[in-house]
Amino acid sequence: MGQLLCGLKDYLFTKKSVRLLMIGLDATGKTSILYQLTLGELVTTIPTVGFNVETIQYQNVNFTTWDVGSRSKIRPLWAHYFQNLDALMFVIDSKDVERIEEAKDELWRVIRSAQLPLSTVILIMANKQDLPDALSVDEITKRLDLENIRSRSWHITGCSAVTGEGLYEGLDWLHFKLTGKATEEYIKKPMKEATNALFSNQNYLYYNSITCNLQISLIRMGNSLMRKWFGQKEVRLLIVGLDAAGKTTMLYKLKLGEVVTVIPTIGFNVETVNYKSINFTAWDVGGRDKIRPLYRHYYQNTDAFIYVIDSNDRERLDDCREELQKMLAEEELKDAPFLILANKQDLPNAMSTQDITEKLELHQIRDRKWYIQGASAIKGDGLYEGLDWLTSILTGKATVDAVKKPVAETGKSFLSSIYSSFSELFSKS
Repeated sequence: MGQLLCGLKDYLFTKKSVRLLMIGLDATGKTSILYQLTLGELVTTIPTVGFNVETIQYQNVNFTTWDVGSRSKIRPLWAHYFQNLDALMFVIDSKDVERIEEAKDELWRVIRSAQLPLSTVILIMANKQDLPDALSVDEITKRLDLENIRSRSWHITGCSAVTGEGLYEGLDWLHFKLTGKATEEYIKKPMKEATNALFSNQNYLYYNSITCNLQISLIRMGNSLMRKWFGQKEVRLLIVGLDAAGKTTMLYKLKLGEVVTVIPTIGFNVETVNYKSINFTAWDVGGRDKIRPLYRHYYQNTDAFIYVIDSNDRERLDDCREELQKMLAEEELKDAPFLILANKQDLPNAMSTQDITEKLELHQIRDRKWYIQGASAIKGDGLYEGLDWLTSILTGKATVDAVKKPVAETGKSFLSSIYSSFSELFSKS
């Protein structure tokens, strides 16, 4: 029991933060790996243009993971992410024999880069091992010439982003190299390998699949128990709005607490934002006109949505109203409360929330709960006030800040009225 409590204490209170970069050729399965590790499920993805950022919590380590686009024109930008990098995950498509030489060239270009810290450890994930004609880990090791890496620590593991096999073995190695402490799974690995040698290849694959699925199930169960014990409510949150409204900037301001340089979202970003008693799984969906008809594919099981407005964009406010009304007419969103974030309030010509309320005809909405909040994604102003409202609506409990705000406003109004009364009195005398 004492060991269990100590383990729980270490898990909760001695987190180590690690910066991890995921790169590799396009279509190798990087984003699928990322969301398998963060969400525990396979997510349908599109080619990454730009980057995704997720926090992978594993053992006592928080891996802040940057999954960066890998098309040929984007690869020269990888070096911009090397600063202060603790670990690098290079993903290989084990079935893509034709491009293995190209993968080798890119990997060695990264290894030889003067901008990559010598302390950065490298994990090669040989993905798609579940496919019948996949190259073996030994064959990939030879083809990538990994044995000639002398200047830094490296490791290669076979994996499948689809089934989850091998992913946590890779994290075990990273955990060991970055903390100096072996996880229980990392210690057991040699014993497991010896046991596996007793099985035939067919039985081994079956056994490995079972143990991998069991491991994933246990991790999910553990996360579920932790949320239950500490009162975490799971909420699916959709973030939409016209392009250039500041949706992605807002998302990463909430997630990382800093302004991140972004590019227009093509497809979506998924992030987990923990706030008060709620674990928001936030889906930030691209806002270009050709992408908006695809919004409906994200409506299912949505608990709430944030509609982001560019307060400085007066010309497209009618478009904002039309898109919002389309969403409100959707059957799958009929019970979803929504928050209007009037972004870019820090700009001098920004419209007030009152003006935006009138232009969007918000007061005509009678069938659901809504709220409008002025905000600045750059400064962070108003973002947490908006989350306070969402939290109070979704849990039925007002947060301390949500309670304080009307009290503070009432107090200001009261003092203002007293001041006005005294001013009027003295002016008459």
